[in-house]
Amino acid sequence: MSIPAKKGNAVVWNPHNPASLLVPTVRGESDGAFATNTFLSHDGVGCNDHERTAVMDLLDAQDAYLQSPTGPQALLSLSKSYRRALSNCLQGWEDELLSSEQQDDAADAQDGSISSNLENLELLKVAYAVTHLSETFLLLPANDQVMDFYESTTNLPGAVTAETVRYLRLHHMTEASDFLDEETLDNLFQSIQPDQWEGTGAVYWQLLEKYVVRGNLEDAWGLLTRHSLCRRCTEAIAAAASNSSSNVLAGLDEYTAASLQEDREGLEALRAILLSAPLPGGRTDQFDAVLADDDDYRKHGGDDGQEFDEDDPNNCYIEGIPLSAYRLWETSSKRRGKGDMPSAYNDQYSKQVYRSWQQSIRSLPALDKLCRRMPSLRKILDILNGDFSKVQFDSWAEQFCAELLYKAPDLRLVDMNIRAMRVIEQHNKNDSQMMSDESGGGMSEFEEVVLSVMKGNAGRVIEVMHQLGGGSGAALPAVMTSLLCNLLHDAEILPEVSTSYSLKTELLLNAAFAIHSSLATEGHSDVATRLTARFLVPHIKVRGDIRIAATLVETLEHHYPKSDAEANALLALCRSLVERKNVRVLDGCVSICLARYRYYLKDQRPGGAFHWLLVGMEFESLILSTRNDSSKMMIDSSENAIDTNWQRAQETGVCHRLLVNYCLETTRGLLKEMLGEGEEGFAILHGRAKEMIATAVEETDFSTFIRSARALENMLLIANAIAEDKGDRIVADNIVALLEERADEEENGVVSSLARFSMHWDILKLAKGVLRRDADLQSGVGNQKGFKSSFDVNGMKVLLERFTVISAAKDMEKAPLVPEETKGMRLALGEGLMRALVVENATKRIHMEASKTSISGIYSSDLGKHSREKQELVVARMLD
Repeated sequence: MSIPAKKGNAVVWNPHNPASLLVPTVRGESDGAFATNTFLSHDGVGCNDHERTAVMDLLDAQDAYLQSPTGPQALLSLSKSYRRALSNCLQGWEDELLSSEQQDDAADAQDGSISSNLENLELLKVAYAVTHLSETFLLLPANDQVMDFYESTTNLPGAVTAETVRYLRLHHMTEASDFLDEETLDNLFQSIQPDQWEGTGAVYWQLLEKYVVRGNLEDAWGLLTRHSLCRRCTEAIAAAASNSSSNVLAGLDEYTAASLQEDREGLEALRAILLSAPLPGGRTDQFDAVLADDDDYRKHGGDDGQEFDEDDPNNCYIEGIPLSAYRLWETSSKRRGKGDMPSAYNDQYSKQVYRSWQQSIRSLPALDKLCRRMPSLRKILDILNGDFSKVQFDSWAEQFCAELLYKAPDLRLVDMNIRAMRVIEQHNKNDSQMMSDESGGGMSEFEEVVLSVMKGNAGRVIEVMHQLGGGSGAALPAVMTSLLCNLLHDAEILPEVSTSYSLKTELLLNAAFAIHSSLATEGHSDVATRLTARFLVPHIKVRGDIRIAATLVETLEHHYPKSDAEANALLALCRSLVERKNVRVLDGCVSICLARYRYYLKDQRPGGAFHWLLVGMEFESLILSTRNDSSKMMIDSSENAIDTNWQRAQETGVCHRLLVNYCLETTRGLLKEMLGEGEEGFAILHGRAKEMIATAVEETDFSTFIRSARALENMLLIANAIAEDKGDRIVADNIVALLEERADEEENGVVSSLARFSMHWDILKLAKGVLRRDADLQSGVGNQKGFKSSFDVNGMKVLLERFTVISAAKDMEKAPLVPEETKGMRLALGEGLMRALVVENATKRIHMEASKTSISGIYSSDLGKHSREKQELVVARMLD
């Protein structure tokens, strides 16, 4: 195959990879061989299984949001659904990479791939953090009714403290035990006296301090239960229980008993302080992602390893401070639980309970006595009271988190960024002094982003998301950037500032291209097309940007579905748009139907090909055959024209034209085979016609409005009658049905026949065979003799009329019929008319004689019992 240089190279989209453009290049003129170069339509960087699953989860969340009532809670729930998809992706991807590192440590070929994946994973983690940051400071709670005398929930003290603490712990702070290696940590927890580890117990108290600074007081108490003093009390209680003694101190000397009692009271007071702490964000970081079910927030393990319900009033350590008091800082009704708390956020009540808790730390004498036994505990209690003078923080996030937990839990939203900026500057300054850096320790780029979002800068969120992979061609970051932009726009936080440029549309199209190309490069073109369609369909509006619909149509037209299920899924996604009269989307749907039609046509399965043409016609009818304003503008300006010409409008569709041609080709081929002039074979064409008509009858009634399909049905009846020897009467009736001219359904005076004019002469030749068999029966050929006419007089009239028209037309074209053939046809038609008249007269005579016989038996006295016609005949007979 050679391509002329003057006309340029041919290009074609790869149907198995819709993001690839194939450009064949001629190698040489001798053998005509050519090489195929591939160009990608967009830059896709691939997409692993975890990212692909996350994209699907994001689209599921978008669909669920669009089908649910809108409002602030719906937007917040949508944001959490987005973060859940990212969290699951990060967890699965990280586990896979850890497993790969363990298995492929010695494989040099894997090092580059793992390094690249780790880098992409870190970028995705930062994007996840930015998404959580925007949810914390931009998707703020709102009152249902805003009154002039009351502040909105957003501006109340401490309204965002809990979410801020959870955000800092989840994204900016490492695990409390990260300063220890895994082996040291295991040895520490297995030690009988961890408080004396390595002689001083410094590691033990450092770990306890880390737990407390982060607000992980439940973990802190768990570590304290391993203290030798706590073990001593526990063992004494266990010994008393084994001896069935009600008095734990019985049998001990006075000093030991007093000392043990004092330790027990101190530890119980410390447990009450730690496990009743009303800290914003909770006493554990287990639920910092805020993605668990409601019961998980209320029920988790106690100090004995059993689950307890925080809303149960019996579970209380300090009077007036329930275990669920930390949820007083929550503004979400779901996270506030079901306990005895205000139904809405109340900052005054929250601060009152919090101050009571801190006062308990200072007022309980048992704690002072315990500190004399454990001097290092004093530093822990100072932290709980907001004194950080002896604490060396590892990061600004750790310091800021500690201040929100123990010093300023009632910080307002407007002051949050100011306090955070002061902490960041102070921490960076201290670091620079420790490192002898004269630059002063400026802020990092991400720290500036955090402060900017805290101020309410939504545009900075989109900018950072784009830098973190939203503009790299990667599917997941691009989709998340677009969805987050839509979310902020729906929340009226990020309005459109220009009528000539739409950020939403640009990010949407960029994400669609990323999905399409990233998945296609991985060999998942079917998934790429389906996800792209799911992503774009909800954003196509009647008066929206036409580029969105154009992108969807381009995606569909470049795709070659591999199965009917895949094609049906794509059509189901787009059907609502076609019903709303989107002609552009109709083109994409028709392209899908034609792809399946060509597949079945190539596979020689006419039923499937006919089915998909009917499906395409159904989609075309949603626009072309419906009387509404849009169709009036598209078809005709007059309403009357729409009412009478809808079928004619439908005939302009591509699938309709192909179906008509398919039916005509099959009808013409079957006719030629019955005349002995065909090439494909009667059995092949007969089977094709049967499958096509069976498909039309079973699936839709569109075929009743298509003249070519009705013509094929009549031709099939003729073929069946000949093949099964059912008699020439059936053949004759269907020949007349094909040739007889009738007025069409539009009542506009146009008459036409079912069969095309080009087939009329062949149909007359078929009728001539029927007439010849009638003549043979009359002459006694084949040891049979009789007189019959398969055509009635009206049928012969139709045949003669068609013969006259054809002869005249051939003469006008100066291509007359062969004289011998014309003469034979005229003679056969004449003899056939003669037989038809004889048979008709004989039939009439039989009826008349039967009528006379019945009239002769009627008496004049019974005349009134018969019909008027019979009464007239009886009177006429009397007069004769």
